[in-house]
Amino acid sequence: MGKAVVLFIAGSGQFGSGEVLILEYLRLEKDLSFKPVLIFPSEGPLVEQARMDGVEYQVVKSRDYLTDFRNLLHQPFSWVFNLFSFIKVSSIIRQRRVQLVVSLSFMNWTGALAARQEGIRHIWMIREILNTGRSRPRFFWGKWLASRLANDLSSMVILESAAAASLFQRKRTREKARVILPAIDLDFFKSRLTKALEEKPGVKNLVVYWGNWNENRFKRLISFLEQAHNSWMEEKQPEGKIQFFFPGLPVSLVSRFQKLLSASSLNFEIKDAPLCLEPAMWKSAAVAIIIPGFDPLSRLVLEAGLARVPVLVDSGIPEELVINFRTGFVYDEQRAEEMSKLLEKLMEDEKLRQEVGEEAEKHITNNFPMDRWKSEFGKIIKDSLV
Repeated sequence: MGKAVVLFIAGSGQFGSGEVLILEYLRLEKDLSFKPVLIFPSEGPLVEQARMDGVEYQVVKSRDYLTDFRNLLHQPFSWVFNLFSFIKVSSIIRQRRVQLVVSLSFMNWTGALAARQEGIRHIWMIREILNTGRSRPRFFWGKWLASRLANDLSSMVILESAAAASLFQRKRTREKARVILPAIDLDFFKSRLTKALEEKPGVKNLVVYWGNWNENRFKRLISFLEQAHNSWMEEKQPEGKIQFFFPGLPVSLVSRFQKLLSASSLNFEIKDAPLCLEPAMWKSAAVAIIIPGFDPLSRLVLEAGLARVPVLVDSGIPEELVINFRTGFVYDEQRAEEMSKLLEKLMEDEKLRQEVGEEAEKHITNNFPMDRWKSEFGKIIKDSLV
């Protein structure tokens, strides 16, 4: 009798902290007791990574089931469009005799619906937050119905953070919910980081990872950066730039953000952010600002810590990964003047950056190792296949 087939349903082919985590898990676990098959909703760097790692995959095109507030009325049309992906995944479950489906994102409901249709178990890994902010993903019929449906469609809901778990606190939903903090393959990342750092060091830049859809928040960020920018950029890093990455955002939105940046006084450049598996990108970073939207960008916080790059992170999931004013800093846009002075000090004071970076590395190494995550997740999969 062959191994049980487990279907992993990705939320994106482009970017995703949960998808990267699963790819690392599958790369590390060479002697799995089951046969993994990945389903991606689109082509992209994640698909290429799966191909390079030798993981079996298929691309079954679909649209996001959840949207931001502005596109809420378009959501029912996406559900209709996704009927074809539902039929396709249901067919794969039957043909491959799949015994378990694991959905890696709340943005893709195809796996949950197909598993229910075919009468097999489903586990939902949810990293997104539905209950705060206009830039968070929304469910057309409301967040509480979303949590109830997620609960009813799953045998277990794995949540990445306490912030994500807040949606599953009611009696009906909390019984299946379990929080497992994210993790990173320490040895793999550090080996590639060491190799990257052996190359000749260059100019240190301020790096901004912006995954948020809110245009007004981005305008406030620009204003904040303009306050802090001139002194340290002109005096300390005259050749440096502010590098902007927009992981997971559509091209049309990035274009609008670029126009706002062009109208500012910032010395900036926009970089591609295809996949956060390339440690070399941290070599030129002095400080990183990480502001998530749909995806919490937890992977970036872990990578920055291991690379000893101090971070300013948004409230919510990212702040659960740092110890404020010790291993990183929580960005508060309501205290712009105080934050700008903090950023100036970080950029100007190399010794302070080193101290914070060293503490961050210890924190990530001690609290987010892949071995712990593998053990917990592996037991969940094993128990679900019994």
